[in-house]
Amino acid sequence: DYVVRHRSQELSSIWGVIRQRAEHGFTEHEFFQELTWVIHVSGFSAKVVGQKFKAILKAHNIEDENGHYIEILWRNIIRPPEFPAKIYPVWANHHKAAALQKARQYVLDTGWEVIYNQMKESKLDPRWLADHFAYVGPALSCHLSRNLGNVDVVKPDKHLNRLAALHQCRDARELCCRCPSTPPGLVDLTLWLAAVDCGTL
Repeated sequence: DYVVRHRSQELSSIWGVIRQRAEHGFTEHEFFQELTWVIHVSGFSAKVVGQKFKAILKAHNIEDENGHYIEILWRNIIRPPEFPAKIYPVWANHHKAAALQKARQYVLDTGWEVIYNQMKESKLDPRWLADHFAYVGPALSCHLSRNLGNVDVVKPDKHLNRLAALHQCRDARELCCRCPSTPPGLVDLTLWLAAVDCGTL
């Protein structure tokens, strides 16, 4: 009820994008937007990351100042010695910066079409994502998978884990599967929006 009253527009917008990607796929640009988001939101609030998100994308040579995607070329990859000058003024975290630039290098070396087809063949399996992208562990890989269109995955973040324990569920997935007529990913997102505002007791 809380989300319907206070966050329904945001829920509808986010879920609409996820459903669109589930049905029609996603672009290289959208992939890097989501990878950048999940890496940076780890350990930080969505509000904090949101305020700097465009600047982060620009600092990493993912988008230009107008929000247009920058094609990955060898000269656009930022090497660690350049991090202090180019990335740290916006977000000073070596591991996050290195993970994104490694992902850019991986796409440059392998080719977006090859990687995209492998992701789709895996059905956006979080384990595949965790195996192929640095910094993307068990929770972040589920977050990335859901945002890219896997409506059946649940992100086991601290909010959902607490709620699962409160409701005597084994884990976040069991909690989110208690509504069989609703995709687990939608239950996940709804509970997360409520928990961010109201807490999990």
